[in-house]
Amino acid sequence: MLNSLYSKLLVVFFGFGAMMTMICLVVLNVSHEKYHAEFAQRFNRSLATALANQHFLEAPPSGQSGLAGLLARFKLVNPNVDLYLVTRSGQVLAASVPLERVRRKTIDAKPLLRFIEGDSNFPFFGEDPLDDQRKEVFSAAPVTLAGHPDSLLYIVLHRQAHAEGAQALRSTYALQEGTLFTMAGATFAILASIWIIKILTSRLRVLAGAMEEFRRNGFATLPQSAAYLRKQASDEIGELTHIFAAMAERIVAQLKSLRRNDDMRREMLANISHDLRTPLTSLQAHLDTLAMGGPSLSAEERSEYLSIAVKQARRMAKLVETLLDLARLEGGQVTPKLEPFLVADLVQDVAQKFELAATNKGIRVHCDVRQQAPLVLADVGLLERVLDNLLDNALRHTPSGGTVTVRLIPRGNLVTLEVSDTGTGIDRDALPRIFDRFYRGDKSRPTATSSAGLGLAIVKSILNLHQTSIEVESAPGKGTTFSFALPVVARAEAAPEPVRQG
Repeated sequence: MLNSLYSKLLVVFFGFGAMMTMICLVVLNVSHEKYHAEFAQRFNRSLATALANQHFLEAPPSGQSGLAGLLARFKLVNPNVDLYLVTRSGQVLAASVPLERVRRKTIDAKPLLRFIEGDSNFPFFGEDPLDDQRKEVFSAAPVTLAGHPDSLLYIVLHRQAHAEGAQALRSTYALQEGTLFTMAGATFAILASIWIIKILTSRLRVLAGAMEEFRRNGFATLPQSAAYLRKQASDEIGELTHIFAAMAERIVAQLKSLRRNDDMRREMLANISHDLRTPLTSLQAHLDTLAMGGPSLSAEERSEYLSIAVKQARRMAKLVETLLDLARLEGGQVTPKLEPFLVADLVQDVAQKFELAATNKGIRVHCDVRQQAPLVLADVGLLERVLDNLLDNALRHTPSGGTVTVRLIPRGNLVTLEVSDTGTGIDRDALPRIFDRFYRGDKSRPTATSSAGLGLAIVKSILNLHQTSIEVESAPGKGTTFSFALPVVARAEAAPEPVRQG
């Protein structure tokens, strides 16, 4: 029952309400008693003064018996009071009751003196001479007697005479009226507490339900109430829901990324196995032929088999080297050595490198490099690898008679390098994946082309190290253009080339 926050809050509210009710009852009872005591004392404040002026000034009695008799006669008029004559030190001189009943012969006279001096801090309680423990409200006034010039008339107001009747009246009222109001108030408080707590915990219940739903679906999809959680107020509960919604979105995105990476890993392993198995099988076959054929093979045949075996071995070595390069780039093990250089010279050198291969395929390689090309800040070796991969990719996917163009376009503080071709192009659906490892774009590329699918992944990693990105535009049947930008360095800022010693 007490496992939910709702039930725990109800218990706390009820317990707190019961405690506050008891405190209120105690305070009300004390206040009630103090009120009646103060009322009685204020109502009888001048009683002692009036009695003293009337009986002690007009015809002051003489002797203790005369004083006692006078006090006793006044008590007959009002049996709810006891009268005493006391000195300013508190000694009892005479009483309206027999002296053998007086248990305190001396009382504390300080409250009496404060009362007479006009202190308004009511009520004052004085000691009752008839009881060792009880204190009562009183009235007091100074009197002058023969032999006792500084005496006090001390009148004890006994309220306990009406205690039984007042208690009976109080009980009747409590039974008839108080109980009704108490039950009504308690019922209202309970209903209000349930309603208030329900409102306060409603958003927490929604959040708990969303968390449970998120757990049941294996953290794979966002709960249906995710949009509602995003619209919560900015209080503590709202902040908690916002954090959960953001966390759930992050978890879902990471799970999707993990699944995608796992699929890519499986695909990568399959591609590596395929790319290594083909040259390895060819290499093994030709070496086995050389080993088993021996003298039966002619010199030309042995030379041809050895040439094919060497070619396949180099192909495997190049693939392994490419894999290692990509692993180093993605693992942060490569740090570019930035230096200013003429990018136009690098473009022309790379274009000349591919000139022979392009000519053999009937493809024209064109360099659109303007005069006074700017200096750029980059790693020469890594940028050469980028251009090599882009040109190799363009030549593989451009048919005979096509053109591959490399352009330099200065744009303020940047220079843009473009490598475009008139090849087969790339489907729009395939564009987001062309920079993935081992992606070959089989749906949009001719199957005759051969590639491990790592060239563009290496290009992207290298440009990321240079804090720039590569853009691609392509249309099927019309060609593809890759472009990226590099920062320009003013020639005055570039370090002078060292003078070579002859």
